[in-house]
Amino acid sequence: MKEPQSNIVIMGNQSSDLDSQVCTVCTAELLSRLYPEKNIIPLLNKTPHQSYLTPEVAALFRYSGYDTSRIVLRNSPEGKGFLRSGKTVFFLVDHNEPEKGIDPDKIAGIIDHHRDSGTKTNLPIRIIQESGSCASLISRFGRGKNIVPGRVESLLLAGAILVDTGNFNPHWGKTREVDIREFQFLQENLSDKDRRFLPTLLDIRNNLSHLNMQDHLRRDYKDIPLKKRRAGICSVPLDQESFFSDTFYSDSHLKNFLQEKSLELLVIMHTKKDPFSRQLSVYVTDKCKNQGCPREFLAEKILQLPELSCKISHPIKNTPSGWILFSRMATGCSRKIALPIFQSFIDNIELKK
Repeated sequence: MKEPQSNIVIMGNQSSDLDSQVCTVCTAELLSRLYPEKNIIPLLNKTPHQSYLTPEVAALFRYSGYDTSRIVLRNSPEGKGFLRSGKTVFFLVDHNEPEKGIDPDKIAGIIDHHRDSGTKTNLPIRIIQESGSCASLISRFGRGKNIVPGRVESLLLAGAILVDTGNFNPHWGKTREVDIREFQFLQENLSDKDRRFLPTLLDIRNNLSHLNMQDHLRRDYKDIPLKKRRAGICSVPLDQESFFSDTFYSDSHLKNFLQEKSLELLVIMHTKKDPFSRQLSVYVTDKCKNQGCPREFLAEKILQLPELSCKISHPIKNTPSGWILFSRMATGCSRKIALPIFQSFIDNIELKK
């Protein structure tokens, strides 16, 4: 840790999903015990109890009894003050590439399970390893420091691991040995009631009937870091048939979301159930098309990306214009894998002349 600074802000990723929020608060607790002389701040984009977009987050934090008053909101005066302060360094969890506006030289530590971006390779705490959940790496790091998590931290970490791996569903292709091992360790600190509660999180997560199309796009969104264009990627727990149905799809919701995020290109990763599979939809705005990237051209280029293993779908009846639909992706191609592929692909694509 860097001695001159007095604040260590723990930051999760942009989507602020369950894994990211849990890793933020649990890393703050862990580092507070390791460095009691430091001011450790868990910084979130939103509080768990305020997030109607992610009901599983609210349910887990509420059940655990975690004191959410300890959380600092990014957009609050206090949060903005920490971000501007010259006495603040940042500890990244559930991502390893600092977002725009965060000086890489002020990164004090990283624990993440995404592809290594090469940021700050000489940190005293820098753990980047493939796993189903970043929470597994947080748990293992704490164990390595002989810090036994309490019931609240154990419940939060175990819940994040279970949700991120789909209760260790082999069809998801996410589970790694570290996830299984740490989940078993964390359960030792829980009661039988706690253990019965954890599997209900997946049902809570999947009960999203109260959300409209724009809510789904906002729910699990990340920017695709690019030099030339503005693009984003969403994970949506709806298959293409449901997403593009007359009762769900809305042109106005799409337009509002694109304006809200200032996007030229939108990528959606769909989850299809029974049997489990993934689908891909890409929306091309007029601006992108005018730059020489029409739908047919992009579809051909995307099909040449072997990592995605896509098949072009048969057009769904009444599918709105502007979309490219792919009926199947490689089952193991999660957003964690797809995001850097699209980042490299979109930035380096040769525009059609």
